[in-house]
Amino acid sequence: AQASTGAAGVAGGSADLASGLGQLATGADQVADGAAQLAGGAGELSSGASGLASGVGALGTGAAGLATGTEELATGAGDLAGGVGQLADGTTELAQGLGEAVEQVPSYTDAERENLSTVVADPVAAPGVDDLGTGSTGPLFAVLALWLGALALFVAFPPVPATLLGSTRSAGRLALAALALPAGVAAVTGLVVGGVLAAVEGASLGGWLALLGVGALASVVFVALNQALAALLGNVGRALSLLVAVLLVATGIVATVPAALTSLRDALPVGSALRVLTAVVDPGAAGGAGDVVALVLWGLASVAVTTLVVARRRSVRVEQLLRA
Repeated sequence: AQASTGAAGVAGGSADLASGLGQLATGADQVADGAAQLAGGAGELSSGASGLASGVGALGTGAAGLATGTEELATGAGDLAGGVGQLADGTTELAQGLGEAVEQVPSYTDAERENLSTVVADPVAAPGVDDLGTGSTGPLFAVLALWLGALALFVAFPPVPATLLGSTRSAGRLALAALALPAGVAAVTGLVVGGVLAAVEGASLGGWLALLGVGALASVVFVALNQALAALLGNVGRALSLLVAVLLVATGIVATVPAALTSLRDALPVGSALRVLTAVVDPGAAGGAGDVVALVLWGLASVAVTTLVVARRRSVRVEQLLRA
């Protein structure tokens, strides 16, 4: 019986021991959970401390910027005060200058005022429109227009007929046939240019007739010369014609042009035409019948050159026939 009682006590102690061990395990788990929560709280505390440190740094930077801005504001206020002071000084100087100017305004007597009013009221005499002329400028541009027109005609028209070899007419007749239509256009152009120049210059009846005749003659001669240049040299001849136009403008407008260029212009038909037109517009200028004769000779020589070119092109060499 005692043994049974002892065994029962031992069994009860073992049960109490197991229960205590279970409670101990549960407490250990709770301790572990508390330690994990403590670690998480420590991490959050560390993050909050870092954010607090960053905020303190930003606050320090803002405070430094505020201090700098305050200093610049103080400097600007000082500059503004200095500018206001200079404006005040300038206003004072202006007032003093106006005072001195008022003191220097002249005062006139009644007689002097009457004399001044008479002088101001008297109009200044000006030359009438009829007394104005272009001088040599009008003839210069007239000759330039006629020369450029002649150049343009033999850019549009062939300088020699295209049917040279199949024609039975003489070389002279072929050359004149190629010149006929451009010369007719040139004659009309010369009459128009001469009429415009006469109207601008207010020429008399004799002046009108002279300007019309010289304009038509010069235009026809220019066309004949441009035909000869284009027939003899082709595009090179047209380029030379353009250089003559440049020479005419340069010697007519530029005052410091070399004398050699002026002499070259005078030797060309543009120089003769310019002198004749200028002599008609201004009777005291040099130029006259000799320049008209020179224009005629230039025209005849140009037709002769074109005739020779036509005659040469009508002959065919054996080498050209073999190549054909």
